[in-house]
Amino acid sequence: MMGMYKLLALLFVLPCFCGSAMASKKLDLSLTKGAGSTGWTNAKSQSCSFNAGDFIRAGALGLNASPGTHSDEGAIVAIIADRINANGGYFCPWQIQCANKRKYTTSPTSYYTPNGVSSANCMWLCKDGFSGANCGELTVAYDSDTRTLDTVFGAPGVKTDGGSNGNLSANVQVFTKFWRNDFRGVNGADGKKKNDWGEVNNVLGVVKLLDHGVMAAPVQVACQWQNWKDVTSFVGTVASCSDPVLLCQEGYTPNSNKTDCVPVTEDMLQTKGKTFCPGFDREKFRSAEHVLDTSGSDCAKYFCKDAGMAFTSATDHTCAECSTGVKGGSNPKDGTCVKCSTGQYFEAKTGECESAGAYSNLDLVYGKGKDRNTQKDLDKQCWTILSPANYKSCVETGGEQVTTSEGEETTIDAILLRQ
Repeated sequence: MMGMYKLLALLFVLPCFCGSAMASKKLDLSLTKGAGSTGWTNAKSQSCSFNAGDFIRAGALGLNASPGTHSDEGAIVAIIADRINANGGYFCPWQIQCANKRKYTTSPTSYYTPNGVSSANCMWLCKDGFSGANCGELTVAYDSDTRTLDTVFGAPGVKTDGGSNGNLSANVQVFTKFWRNDFRGVNGADGKKKNDWGEVNNVLGVVKLLDHGVMAAPVQVACQWQNWKDVTSFVGTVASCSDPVLLCQEGYTPNSNKTDCVPVTEDMLQTKGKTFCPGFDREKFRSAEHVLDTSGSDCAKYFCKDAGMAFTSATDHTCAECSTGVKGGSNPKDGTCVKCSTGQYFEAKTGECESAGAYSNLDLVYGKGKDRNTQKDLDKQCWTILSPANYKSCVETGGEQVTTSEGEETTIDAILLRQ
């Protein structure tokens, strides 16, 4: 009787399973929580066709092409991120091996440490604006590891011994895993075409290795197998899911073309995230001789840091000597040196040369338009003022707008003058 119940239960469940399998050729059976796909295009795609470039570092695709720790389980070695966030990942060489597991409740994709690899062969690689452990925000220049990544990752080889010992699949973070039953064209034991099953892992992989960075993208790795009873597994295909993104090692940042990684400099850090005004090229800023001016509401400028210096020209921002004072100075508009002609004076606020008004000797003593009789107050007579700025204001305004700073001695003591 108990056997009858088991048979009825099997007949009840079997059509439901087959129906769901045939309804879709691509089944996401939630085998893993996976990594958050934020920041990575097509990270969870189930149909990827971009060239995976130099993803495979050792081993090969195809049946019997590259056995791993079991002679009937194919494997490849690739540089992938086993920890992923929106700004980058922690990359190591990993052996991706296809285990002989036909049941969809257990993942057939296994991860092992390849031959010749240790934690010293791993490194955080990050997007523009981020660096270091966990790809934090780039805020300081680093005393960075200047080894090339080819040296860091070494020359990993396929591990072929140890069986299932050392399976570290739980340590590898992937975007998603899903089973597929559309891997057609694999011959069964009877020589006929089979509608075989397989599993796809979406990993964050290196598709091109640079000196101090990588081009990385979500990559699909498909595990397949031949036969049903005497199973042989292998890595069938790899495919990139999107155009790659440039990631750099600590102490390096993308160049302007986003094609390579260059050392981080103090200049880059000071200009990071800023929009510059027309005529002020970011690439020409040098923190050693320039100072940033972010007082503008929309864009930033920079000028020569040292007094008495100005740009050689509007296009050459090398700082050169520039006489300052009444006859010239640095133009606050473009940082160039302004030299005024005879009969002109330099207006520092506008950076322009203004026509100098003609002042008589009486103007210079008492203020413009004043004389001894019209400016009898000795305290307001300009010749007694010590401050050059206040003296200039006194002359220009006829002694009406003399400004002083509290506590500053600005005039000769009038009482002493009367003695």
